[in-house]
Amino acid sequence: RATEAKAPATSWVLRPKLEAKFNDSLQVMLVAREAITKVTAEESADQIYSVAGTLLAQAGRTDEAITLLKDGIAKLPVNNVVWLYPKLGDLLTQAGKTDEAIALLNDGIAKLPVNSAAGLYPKLGDLLTQAGKNDEAIALLKDGIKKLPVNSAAGLYPKLGDLLAQAGKTDEAI
Repeated sequence: RATEAKAPATSWVLRPKLEAKFNDSLQVMLVAREAITKVTAEESADQIYSVAGTLLAQAGRTDEAITLLKDGIAKLPVNNVVWLYPKLGDLLTQAGKTDEAIALLNDGIAKLPVNSAAGLYPKLGDLLTQAGKNDEAIALLKDGIKKLPVNSAAGLYPKLGDLLAQAGKTDEAI
């Protein structure tokens, strides 16, 4: 088998995809759990969490996907979970757990290196706006603009401008 004890990490990343194609989502979960024990964080364990989480969600097993991604964020080094935060945030939002998604994305912004957290600002800003927390969204976007490099913050300016205009602060929006 390509996924024996010393198999390359890429084989372990591919295996859940194959299991999803030919078996059920329970087998995907079992393979993912096995892969997680065999592959180190440095060898792409984050990809295993990400792939398995996506496959489980596509199979309608959202709660298991959420649990798996939370496990990945808790167990892997912070530099290896960059892509797990937005994926988990999306699943939590789809599951109607908006407050939990907001807390998660705030946690990601606080824990991840600034450049790695850049993609979380617009996602969190949108969630805060949808939750009617416009003042929090404005503060978040202003914070992102201050902290992020100019090229990473570029997408925050239009969102901030729209929110400020909606709040009647057109002078500040300009």
